[in-house]
This record gives sequence, structure tokens and C-alpha cells, in this order.
Amino acid sequence: MASEHIERFDTVATNVLKALHSKFPAAFHPTPNSIGLTDEEPVTVNGRREFSEEYDRLSTETKQALNFLIEEGFVHDRQYRIGPSHVITAKGLKALERIDPAFPAPALADM
Repeated sequence: MASEHIERFDTVATNVLKALHSKFPAAFHPTPNSIGLTDEEPVTVNGRREFSEEYDRLSTETKQALNFLIEEGFVHDRQYRIGPSHVITAKGLKALERIDPAFPAPALADM
């Protein structure tokens, strides 16, 4: 049986891939609220973003999962300085389809 931290990683990473799939082929920036981990929206007050400790923890989990997905080739970071820069790769599309068949990969991903 998978340990709790592996199960949590699986949930966060899968949510990241699903969110990227929903925007494919456009670039997207995954955040805890944009991938469905929370409804909390950080607010900007006097030029500073304010959010709860829980949001901060979820943000860290999201960044860690995203970094792993990038390093392993499931997500590509176009490294735009402004705006969203993450796109799911063919490898990511195929992996997500295996995880959840409701998210099919485009035909080109199989070539």
C-alpha cells in the first residue's frame, strides 16, 4: 500500500496534469485553486499577496509536484517571464490517459 505522502503526491500531480490537459495546447500556470485543491483566492493588499497557512502549504505541494513533472518530462516549462508558461507534453498526455481514461490524449501524442 502506498504511503500517505505518495498518495498525496499522486493527487496533486494528477490535478496538475488534468488542469494542463484542460488548457492544452495553451500554456497554463497551476495554482492550488486552479487545480482544485482549494477555493481560497489570495488577495493583494498594499502590493503584497495575502493567504492562509493552508494555502501556502498547498502552494508548496503544487510547486513540488510541478517541478517533478517538469524534470521527468511530463510538463514543459516555456519559461515565459510574464504569464503562464507550462504545457503538458505528449508523455504527460499519455500518462494522464492511463491514470484517467476520461482525459484522452490527442492522436498526435501516440506518434
